[in-house]
Amino acid sequence: MEATNNPRREAILAEAVRVFGRFGYKKTAVQDLADAAGLSKPGLYLHFASKDEIFRAAMEKYLLDALDDVKNLLTQHEVPLDERVLGAMETWFGRHLRTFTPEAFDVIAAGDRLSFKEVEGIKQSLVQLFAETFQQAGFNPSDAANRAQVLFLCGLSWKQPGMTPQAFLSAIRPCVQVCCEGASGANGDEIK
Repeated sequence: MEATNNPRREAILAEAVRVFGRFGYKKTAVQDLADAAGLSKPGLYLHFASKDEIFRAAMEKYLLDALDDVKNLLTQHEVPLDERVLGAMETWFGRHLRTFTPEAFDVIAAGDRLSFKEVEGIKQSLVQLFAETFQQAGFNPSDAANRAQVLFLCGLSWKQPGMTPQAFLSAIRPCVQVCCEGASGANGDEIK
């Protein structure tokens, strides 16, 4: 991601996530993005060369911000492991449910098409954060990696038709409990 502390650019990206989340990639026009950012189309092009560039930057920022939020949650060792993991799952996957309407799910395919390598790298970073958390909780590296992968795969259920944030939490809670069962490190509480 392009390092920037440009507040205007950051505001444009935040609005772009909102617009892409509502309409999807295909149905979002550059004019929609400009209007949401309070700019003219030429003004928007002063910051970004194309719709694809705006999309890539907005989605990368969206994912990296979520990854930072997950990391912050998982490192709160005073919180029981299962609560941290459930909170992290809600932060990563539940955020998608709050951001993207079902009509906008084409952003997933568009994201993979435009920046597959970057998106996959971020997903792997998420799985690695979970694996490190499980290792700190006393699981051997292999078990920790397997539990992290299972969590990620369970999290993909956010894409199910009709899924709501509340239904998602209910659906993944058993997965989180099973993945955390037997932990003895982290905050010293064993999950049984």
